[in-house]
Amino acid sequence: QKGKGYCPEADAPGTVDVNKVFLQENLLSEQIILTLSSVSHVAVLKFNTMHNAFGNFTHEEDYLKFFRRTSHYGSVWCCVDAHPGHIHYDLWWDIPHTDKFGRKWDKWGPRPGP
Repeated sequence: QKGKGYCPEADAPGTVDVNKVFLQENLLSEQIILTLSSVSHVAVLKFNTMHNAFGNFTHEEDYLKFFRRTSHYGSVWCCVDAHPGHIHYDLWWDIPHTDKFGRKWDKWGPRPGP
């Protein structure tokens, strides 16, 4: 939360105040790791918002690894008892990309099957 005096610089660990740590917006992955290092012992973090929470990965190879891993998430078998079918939820729906079926997406719209 900007302007409240709680946001550390991007190159420093965050300070905890009343069980809260505040982060600057749009930090890169290595900056987030450093900033959250002061609460690394906490198992669950609750975010009030994810808007502008993540700037990007510091290194492109980390982004590509994350993209490949998450491209296979979100697929389920639906309606097992009646009319079973496969549903694919694309986690990358809001950015131009090529999905796990090799289809190019410039803007989102429902598409049947691969």
